Amino acid sequence: MNDEKNWLLYYKNSLFDSENLAVDIARIKHLYRQNSSDLSAPQLSEKHATELVDNEERRINRLRGVTKKDSTHWYEITDTEILIAPFYLEHDSENTKFKQRIIHPFWIKARIDRKGQLSAPKDLFPLIVRNYLAPIADVKNDFIFSSIDAVSEAQLIETPEPEYEDETVGWDSYWSYVNEVFQTICYSSVYHYKTAKYFTRYKLTYFAVSSKISTAKSILFLYDNLLDAAPELPLLSKLITPEDRLRKDPVTDEGFLYYNHLHLGQMSNEFPLSISQRKTLLSYLTGEESPIMAVNGPPGTGKTTLLQSLVATEVVKAAIRGEDAPVILACSNNNQAVTNIIDSFINSVSTLEALSKRWIPDFNGYATYLPSGSKGDKALKDINYLKGNLFKHEGTLCELENHNYLYEAEQYFLERYNSYFDIDETSLEDACVHLQEEIIAIEDQLIDSVKYSNDFLTGLKTLNNLLYHPEDQLPNAPIDIRTLHNIRTSLNELKAAKKSPDFLERVASYFCSNSGKPTATTKFRINEETLADADACFSYIKQQLANINLLQQADHKLKNWKSEHEIEGHPFSSETLMWEYEYEKIQERDFAPRFFYDEIDLKLRHTAFLLATHYWEARWILETMDALDGSSERGTGEKAVTTKWKRRAMLTPCFVATFYTAPSHFVYSQFRGESEEGKPLFDYLPLYNFIDLLIIDEAGQVTPEVSIPLFSLAQQAFVVGDLKQIEPIWAIPPRIDLGNLSTVDLLEDEHTFDELSRLGFLASNGSIMKMTQNACEYATPLDDKLENGLILLEHRRCNDEIIGFCNELAYGGILKPMKGTARDDQAFPSMIAYHVNGISERKYNSRCNLEEVKAIVLWLQQNKEVIQKAYGVAAIEEVLGIITPFASQKGELAKALTEAGYNINNIKLGTVHALQGAERSIILFSSVYSNEDEGTMFFDRDNKPNMLNVAVSRAKDSFILFGDTRVFDANQNTPSGLLRKHLNVYELTN
Repeated sequence: MNDEKNWLLYYKNSLFDSENLAVDIARIKHLYRQNSSDLSAPQLSEKHATELVDNEERRINRLRGVTKKDSTHWYEITDTEILIAPFYLEHDSENTKFKQRIIHPFWIKARIDRKGQLSAPKDLFPLIVRNYLAPIADVKNDFIFSSIDAVSEAQLIETPEPEYEDETVGWDSYWSYVNEVFQTICYSSVYHYKTAKYFTRYKLTYFAVSSKISTAKSILFLYDNLLDAAPELPLLSKLITPEDRLRKDPVTDEGFLYYNHLHLGQMSNEFPLSISQRKTLLSYLTGEESPIMAVNGPPGTGKTTLLQSLVATEVVKAAIRGEDAPVILACSNNNQAVTNIIDSFINSVSTLEALSKRWIPDFNGYATYLPSGSKGDKALKDINYLKGNLFKHEGTLCELENHNYLYEAEQYFLERYNSYFDIDETSLEDACVHLQEEIIAIEDQLIDSVKYSNDFLTGLKTLNNLLYHPEDQLPNAPIDIRTLHNIRTSLNELKAAKKSPDFLERVASYFCSNSGKPTATTKFRINEETLADADACFSYIKQQLANINLLQQADHKLKNWKSEHEIEGHPFSSETLMWEYEYEKIQERDFAPRFFYDEIDLKLRHTAFLLATHYWEARWILETMDALDGSSERGTGEKAVTTKWKRRAMLTPCFVATFYTAPSHFVYSQFRGESEEGKPLFDYLPLYNFIDLLIIDEAGQVTPEVSIPLFSLAQQAFVVGDLKQIEPIWAIPPRIDLGNLSTVDLLEDEHTFDELSRLGFLASNGSIMKMTQNACEYATPLDDKLENGLILLEHRRCNDEIIGFCNELAYGGILKPMKGTARDDQAFPSMIAYHVNGISERKYNSRCNLEEVKAIVLWLQQNKEVIQKAYGVAAIEEVLGIITPFASQKGELAKALTEAGYNINNIKLGTVHALQGAERSIILFSSVYSNEDEGTMFFDRDNKPNMLNVAVSRAKDSFILFGDTRVFDANQNTPSGLLRKHLNVYELTN
């Protein structure tokens, strides 16, 4: 099973198959339309057909480096493959300002010759656009054409076979098969299809398959290069090895202290790391080479703070070493998840005003977005971005790369530098050296904190091992000198009595062995062999006096260190004690950081990060001047491209992109010769092993085939996700998946498919989260089992009553609620439901319930002033989220809320898929189903907790369900049945 090339080919084929389920006609260069819509006769416009085949012939020859048709190397073709949409849908809107929306949900494949004659393709199954199949994840899409389940059923229809093996199916048989498929997925024939809110227009749209630009084009480019020839790629190799590996426990107890100095930076001083965040970060920092860290992050457990600390530490570490700035790439599956990452790096909070502001003009944030070329200015407002390609970039960073800005930036920087340090420096180079010295000094202080703390705790443990009675043992706190003085006095008296004939008797009056019987004067512990020998007793007493002196010195150094850095808490090396301190905060409702590690996060580490940002600003100014005046970044070769990335990373260490846009940014060119016409030809190659750290967020939603190639570009990976939240939208049915595995010889026997499914390797049901958990070197002990990877446990978003449901539903009770129960003055209870006697209407492939829509609008009108007062807002939209399982219900809610005067753009309104990562104080949930509906409810499918886990955990204060509460049966062992047990039900009154 461990054939890397075969795995890469399997994932490439899977991605290609899934991409064949998407069509973006806006990106198609040669698109043809025809008023005739009758495809029962296999004939299209001869003029269009000639253009199609000619264009395809030119394209093929251009790729071969041949541009002239009279060349002896010119390659001729007679036909080409096309896609045909038999109809399109036009939105029915009376709003004259409404931007017309055209949808082509259904395409068939065909071959066409220059005379327009059509013939059946080899692959007969139609292309059904994935974005219009339920379940959907696109927040902007409210149209559903069919469902994945219906398409899977249609794929079981027997396909017609040609009479002879080397022939194709006749057109009549092919067209009949297409209609049978359409009937199965839409309960209608092709020429009688209708859907609400849209007009069906029977006009043909078609284009050559080769002009269909895949959204995954850059990912497929990476696959092609990996399959062609690639260097050693340790990170990728580790990922695509489907074998269970040996694992170890994460850092705990003494490790929190011993490795404390490795955590060098904290981006914000708003929150310190939690216990499990600290455990995760230190485990990563002490891990193996080319690590893949898999971090399970349940809702509200602070992955943002963790990722900020991770990036901050890498930034500080590189500044201390004086190396290149780290190039960090953070990726996710969709634009919403990417936006969440960018926001967290823009809105990082600091109370150190003079130090936290950037020391170069008109620049903010620690991340740069790498969007697609089509992303408009409105979407890129107020964020750093870089778009374009290898030959030309545009965006925030480019706008700063000119002599005028650099001259202004140098003066601006030195003004703020001199003001902060109260000096008069005129050299940017000297300022840069000084900043590095300041950061190194903080690292030294962190190292000192470990040494002094360890010396103190070791000395304290040694002294407490000496003291016989537990009640006499000293607590982990600054030492009371009088206590040490009394102990030292007793030991010195015994030491002075060495020559006395009753020395051993006097020692025995103070010392007792574990097996001996203590007396009223017993103070100290000793072993029997030592107690029987006078010389041994004397040496033992001298050693204990030396240990006490060492403890006193360590206590003195630690006190001075804490005083110098205004640290109040005392060091400790027990995870159990750390949890006790956390619960103490909850009990006292005082969450101010007041324990040793917390305070260091918000003081020393935060200062180190801010100093490092200014160190990198100075380096950026100096190196950008050199780049403009020199030739180090000219051209598109490997050295020029990597030098430019490393320089730009000095301003924002973190670059953020989707998996679809990232690969195209990390490429370089390599000369490979000349064409027949003497023009230079270049190969374009990936920057393998270049990215210092790859971060993947929301990894539980990411399919393997989309994300795997990016691991070839990176040296380390830090992957965060949650298998108990929204799952990936799988486009590959199991039947096709089996075929793809067999094609590349990855099915060893009948059990292989199940084993690969368990490890998360399959395109039909796997995720990159599962795969990285399998590759991670750590396993976290949880009660009676081990969880592969690390897990964040402290939940701080929701009231305890809310997360208590999720904890029971999805996490087996392992989460640690840290917010507390609802306040007495909270506007609404934490978990309630309003019973609504509505009718669940099926709208083609979706559902809606208008009574629930009315109930929600009524409730908002009744409680508007209560919400305004409770949350101190004029517009209640900003504290609201509204979730429903169905796109049609979302559309009805949007319409009704707009008519009632609400700004729906400011309400988090959408399906469950669209709201992962979001949170609001109040979440309203419209369940849609009524007691008359039959079958399994969407959120109970396969008895999985994912849907309701996400829906409920969006609510910080109140989760309020509107629906027919009879469908939530507390006697059923289902997610909805468990939810009913946690809800108090009310009747909504007019």
